[in-house]
Amino acid sequence: VATLLDVARHAPTTSFYQACTVLRIKDPAIREVVYQSSRQPYVGGDLGELFVFVVDLSRLARIRESADLSLTPLETVGTYTQGVEDTLIAAQNMVVAAESLGLGTCYREGPTLSDRSIATT
Repeated sequence: VATLLDVARHAPTTSFYQACTVLRIKDPAIREVVYQSSRQPYVGGDLGELFVFVVDLSRLARIRESADLSLTPLETVGTYTQGVEDTLIAAQNMVVAAESLGLGTCYREGPTLSDRSIATT
């Protein structure tokens, strides 16, 4: 697991944003909430590892705030798209590493923050 997380952290980035956070879901109660949102059988229970990749611009916001810079540049579609690209690259790096180690992987879209059960968990 440490190797997989390390590979995701060292993924290339667009515009040096590194706008991705990887969550390893170990708590059975949180995993159940993700399962209820997704209804995918491989998400529930304790069937392997569950990682959630999140487009995360909060670090960039904190850096800009500490430098007294406007947050307006972070509110553009382009910046969000770069975050999506960073997140996809990190996930792909992890998948390639896992499969090179003989482990199986499966992508699943979402959950989104519009799903209140996920957002509050």
